[in-house]
Amino acid sequence: MFIGKEFNSDHNSTLRAIQVETYYGLLFHLFHYPRNKYVKACKFVGVRTKLFDKIRYLNCFDANILQKGYEVIAAFYRFTYDFYGQMKLPLDGKTYEERTINNWRNFFLDECREIAEEDSIARTILDSVAYSETTYGIAAKDNLPILLMYYYGEDFCHAIENYKGGFERIIKDPPKNYVKRFNL
Repeated sequence: MFIGKEFNSDHNSTLRAIQVETYYGLLFHLFHYPRNKYVKACKFVGVRTKLFDKIRYLNCFDANILQKGYEVIAAFYRFTYDFYGQMKLPLDGKTYEERTINNWRNFFLDECREIAEEDSIARTILDSVAYSETTYGIAAKDNLPILLMYYYGEDFCHAIENYKGGFERIIKDPPKNYVKRFNL
């Protein structure tokens, strides 16, 4: 997992390192909330679909499938909420790293809940994981960072696009030799 500089003012290497360190602990939630929403909806209306059958008891997936989505969310957090290493007052005795980890985790979990309410993004996440070995799943995986960019708005998109290589890095596939199974 590599999170690089994505826009001109993206200088907080401590925050980027924290986002890399917390990747495997948080990634599950990006899938978990949309899955729960979809499964509950299917149960409520009494429908079983192929997707329902695939995700209902899914207990592991390749972490690379949702990596680019995680990277976009991480970049948005840095773009919107990074105070460039400054701590808000009053200080509570926690280190900068401890506060940053807590703030990032809380944001990410809240963001996953919000994203699950965006039907097109939630369905794209589910399709990416459920159909990861098919052309359809690969297309969904490739579409996820683009949907998230639009979700986060024009200012964020421009900041990424204006930085040399930022947008290309987000939408490119990760190196093929890096595959890690993520056990839920």
